[in-house]
Amino acid sequence: MDSNSSASKPTANRNAKETSSTDANSTSKTSSSSSPTSPSPTITNKHHCCVCVKDLPVDAASFARMTCCGKAIHNHCKDTFFESSLSQEPNDKCPRCQVELFATDEELFGLARGWADKGKAWAQFLVGNKYRSGDGVKQSYEKAIEYYTLALHQGDPNAIYELADMYYEGQGVTKSIETAIELYTRAANQGQATAQFKVGVMCYIGDGVDKSHDIGREWWIKAAVQDHAGALHWLQKLDKAEGRTTPTITCCSTCGTPKTPLRPLHPCKLCHTVQYCGRECQLNDWKEGEHRKACKKIRKAAADGKIKTVPKKKKQIDKSPGKTTRATTTKASSTSTTTTSTSPPLPPQHDKEPTATKSNTKDSNDGLKKKKNTTTTTTSSSPATATATAFPSPPPLHKQADTCCMCLEDLPVDSDAFIRMTCCGKATHTHCTRNFFRSSLSREQKSKCPHCQVKLLSTDEEHFELACGWADKGKVWAQYQLGCDYKLGVGVQQCYEKAIEYFKKAIQQGDPNAMFQLALMYHQGQGIAKSFGKALELYTRATHQGHATAQCNVGVMYISAQGVDQSNELAREWWIKAAVQDHDLALQHLQNLDKDEGRTTPTILCCSTCGKPKTPLRPLKPCKLCHTVQYCGRECQLNDWKEGEHRKECKKLRGK
Repeated sequence: MDSNSSASKPTANRNAKETSSTDANSTSKTSSSSSPTSPSPTITNKHHCCVCVKDLPVDAASFARMTCCGKAIHNHCKDTFFESSLSQEPNDKCPRCQVELFATDEELFGLARGWADKGKAWAQFLVGNKYRSGDGVKQSYEKAIEYYTLALHQGDPNAIYELADMYYEGQGVTKSIETAIELYTRAANQGQATAQFKVGVMCYIGDGVDKSHDIGREWWIKAAVQDHAGALHWLQKLDKAEGRTTPTITCCSTCGTPKTPLRPLHPCKLCHTVQYCGRECQLNDWKEGEHRKACKKIRKAAADGKIKTVPKKKKQIDKSPGKTTRATTTKASSTSTTTTSTSPPLPPQHDKEPTATKSNTKDSNDGLKKKKNTTTTTTSSSPATATATAFPSPPPLHKQADTCCMCLEDLPVDSDAFIRMTCCGKATHTHCTRNFFRSSLSREQKSKCPHCQVKLLSTDEEHFELACGWADKGKVWAQYQLGCDYKLGVGVQQCYEKAIEYFKKAIQQGDPNAMFQLALMYHQGQGIAKSFGKALELYTRATHQGHATAQCNVGVMYISAQGVDQSNELAREWWIKAAVQDHDLALQHLQNLDKDEGRTTPTILCCSTCGKPKTPLRPLKPCKLCHTVQYCGRECQLNDWKEGEHRKECKKLRGK
């Protein structure tokens, strides 16, 4: 560990999507020049703590990383785990993969180096830290910069912060305050609390930027609501220096933790002059502190009319029809904000979705002529250049952030290839799940989730209820799953309108599976007017993110001339992209196309035994005697030699 800084199968992926391929016959990197004067909304880390399953913060100082399995754990969860009443043996093992923890820095460095070679950004950042500090390896600033840069190219905010720190200190690189500010700001805009604190300090003292207490305060507020002690301390000093009687951020009167959107403070119900983060702090201040006496004095003075207490305001709900929409909007925006009500207003960042929706409504009312023009425009564009008009633009690239909780390998983009557990939100490859239930484990062990060990749910209704809870927290996979449930009527009454609503919510977060499902509804006219043009737009957006079934369907549209000009070449290109991801239907379409065109050499070479296509990660090796057949591995070669007919054919080909 490194602390830098009936038992049914889990049917949570019961999306049971219509395998989603329509039959051929029937159917960059973010700019790095951010200014410290314009803080952007913070981006939360997409990974979860392997103990409490809650989201991890962005700042690596707040959690520890296990180099054995690559999972992470909150610092407080780690302390609770090792201080628990577990025996010494469990305490010596990783809480996630149960591998014995490594004791030396050299062992940790070796494991981190292995993960870094696989392209893991967190490991590249970790190896950079090792080289910079000389833990487990000879100190080398050049190597540290090299690994930080590799992680920076993947957008890792912690590597960006560390590299900024090296530019600021002049370690292994020419000292440059301008470059440091630029990198600090990039990390701060991704929610890195220490970077936000650092930018605030530089703005406050005028180090490389124009001196501004107000801008410094803004950055410190963003760091303080993430429990950054240094930022909270400087905010309190700034309030004292400016003579403020009301603090910028209200803190718990007992433990001093700041008020945050996820941790509201509750006032004393008697005097309303102090606030607490929870009942425990309130009881401690009442029993062991001095608030019991102070509260009596305040209430006595209030009764005599000397002072006025501030009663707790009751929430007023406006039931007038004209206010309903406004109240709903306010609730939605307050859920996504990252600053407290005491924070100075930041420059608003408007979403382009209303404009797109307006354009879509106008298009739908312009008649048949307008629809034909829209279809013609989409047809003339290649899949690589097609753009969406009715939906907000997603990020340029969506990378599946999750890993399989069994084999720890990255999950593919296409949700057909893995199963999601609604109990903890984790996922497993389809083949890993199959191996799990075919294993020699007991029936009781198989009745529990392989990750969180919670008993697997048996009904679709229970899965639906859990998915609703995750969707309310903004989890894109849950929004997509609810869309599939409403579309197919699994665990809930079928409703295409609700399905479209949840798919659109997931599309706003750039989910390619939701794009594919909505495209399929447009393609087949399910609950919505049939439109090849809009189907192609959404299919194409999903294909650019590596969705194999969407790639297969785009090929089907080109081969069948559905909304586009007929083109065997473009269909072949899309099917090749899907086939190298082991998409069986795309491979079948390619073989049929080769047969129709009379090709003697197949477009994609396949294993002569199992039929798996050749891919960059799975090369095929020819028979060393005749070189006429190819295999994906030794097992397939032996099966074809012993049980197949290649032994006889090989002799004939060699003239024996």
